[in-house]
Amino acid sequence: QAKQARPNDPQVYLQLAGFYNRQEEFEKTIDALNQRAAIEPNNPEAFYTISTYYWDKAYRDFRLKEPEKKEFVLKGIEQVDKALALKADYMEALTYKNLLLRLQANLEKDTAKQSALLKEADKLRDQAIKIRDARNAWDAVPANAVRVGSSIKPPTKTKHVSPIYPADALAASVRGVVIIEAVIGEDGKV
Repeated sequence: QAKQARPNDPQVYLQLAGFYNRQEEFEKTIDALNQRAAIEPNNPEAFYTISTYYWDKAYRDFRLKEPEKKEFVLKGIEQVDKALALKADYMEALTYKNLLLRLQANLEKDTAKQSALLKEADKLRDQAIKIRDARNAWDAVPANAVRVGSSIKPPTKTKHVSPIYPADALAASVRGVVIIEAVIGEDGKV
């Protein structure tokens, strides 16, 4: 009924995917995620999300036979590559491709191919770490920076912008508090 009421709402398909996944209906889960990706073909997160479900299935479902695991790993790599084609510096997608390649290497019998997969995975891991470290860098904070408090008044909201709930958290029904720390320069730039 939700699909009929809001056929172009990606959140509907994420909710359905989460529901189907909890019911252990993997094909329906992937179908819902693919429908979401069809609605948002330029959103790398849509393809990244599909890859995470493929990784999770291949990694955690011990009932799968090796050919099935390999198939899911390859499908996951295909989806994460779509995400990276849209956003090459997508740290989370780089991380999952690294994980998928490691899983593929574990399934590989040829030691040369296994070694090549692990080398590629290491390269992606290192790239993701560099992106993460760049995001977390606070080297630009001047030594004389002042925190809100005492004579510094807290900022006042001038415009309301509703947050975008992360699709992965929505699908997993995760809730929590987000604390944002920002440095505001004398020119007002964050």
